[in-house]
Amino acid sequence: MSSKSKKQTTNTDRDFTTATDANGTVWRFRLGFNTIRKILRELNITLAELTVMEVRFADLLDCLHIVCEAQAKEIGLGKEEFYNRIETVPLTELTHALRGCVALAFPSASEQLAGGDGGTATETPFAHGK
Repeated sequence: MSSKSKKQTTNTDRDFTTATDANGTVWRFRLGFNTIRKILRELNITLAELTVMEVRFADLLDCLHIVCEAQAKEIGLGKEEFYNRIETVPLTELTHALRGCVALAFPSASEQLAGGDGGTATETPFAHGK
């Protein structure tokens, strides 16, 4: 993790996406097999719900924590401290970073997230009423 800049940014790399909090911590979002298993098991959501981001808002936040849990532990942050830190990143940037890492893990889902046109999705696809 880097703390070079205080500016909040979201970037996409080949294997992960990032978001930078107000303290300058760069959070790397990457979905590997074990992380996906943990998300599905702990949040009781399906792979289909994860790939199209049809999850409750609380589950979205828990997904963020699961994806960044090892990074948070490296700098001594528990779950609540992680949430306090990550709340300094605009929600649109967090959802963009999380959707980006889902798209990297599931390339066919990226078209669904983008509305079927192969572009970049601009809406936050939360399940309504959940």
